[in-house]
Amino acid sequence: MAIISLFQAFDIAVYELSEWTFGHHKHSFFEIFYIVNGQGIHQINDNQYPYSDNDIFLLTPADEHSLLIQQTTQICVISFNKIYFSKNHNHNSLDFSELFKQIEYILSHSNYLKPRLFNTPYEKELIQHTIMVLQAEYQNKKGYYELIIQNQIFLVLTLIARKINENIIAPIAQLPQADFILEVIRYIQDNIYNNDSLKIEYIAKHFCKSANSLTNQFKTNTGTTIKNFILDFRLNIVKQRLINGNFTISELAHQLGFTDESHLNKMFKNRYNISPKAYKQQHNPQHFH
Repeated sequence: MAIISLFQAFDIAVYELSEWTFGHHKHSFFEIFYIVNGQGIHQINDNQYPYSDNDIFLLTPADEHSLLIQQTTQICVISFNKIYFSKNHNHNSLDFSELFKQIEYILSHSNYLKPRLFNTPYEKELIQHTIMVLQAEYQNKKGYYELIIQNQIFLVLTLIARKINENIIAPIAQLPQADFILEVIRYIQDNIYNNDSLKIEYIAKHFCKSANSLTNQFKTNTGTTIKNFILDFRLNIVKQRLINGNFTISELAHQLGFTDESHLNKMFKNRYNISPKAYKQQHNPQHFH
């Protein structure tokens, strides 16, 4: 399996293809894969998605993909890594790093994307216009083009994150106390990097409930405890950062509220039957050290 690397924080390329010549491959970066026009099958991991004009896909560093082209296809491929949203990569850019952290977990669940992701005329027109702006700004490179491109890409990612989140929470929306449970989940998502705000007592106080009432209500509706839900949430982010980044285990433990590296190692191995170090070596060999 070929792994393609990106040697800059960001790139845009447009291809017109009658045959796919890149093989089945994966990346060490994110890709927004926009079908300008054409028809065929997009194979992502073990799934096959028919594609046509104005379809859009988000590919994470964990994804493998290829195209089976049935009709000549024009593709706009926007490639970037997480550094792109940090001010450190370019003095002309804005620092979106904190905002990116808020949608990072959701974007890691791109398997929740359904074919024909954007269905309404408003959504389709917005995405099509945004891609056109990105292409024009990248080609013309007029004043402030870097800021405009960065803002437009973050807009696309946020729209995709919203769609993924809608699909993730769709089963919960059928629960008897769906509105309340969704509020709790959104609170956890918004505060996942704030350890104090995720203490059961603090969450209960925020929702004007007792700790026992909150935990019982959450478990009755979801089948899991809040404590386990938060732990799963954190461990999923750890998995994505092991795949997508070059963080040490100690750094990840600090970022996500584990006591120390040993605590994270124990929780990770208990849940996935593999150590974080081994998981990183298995899924991200180019960044293993």
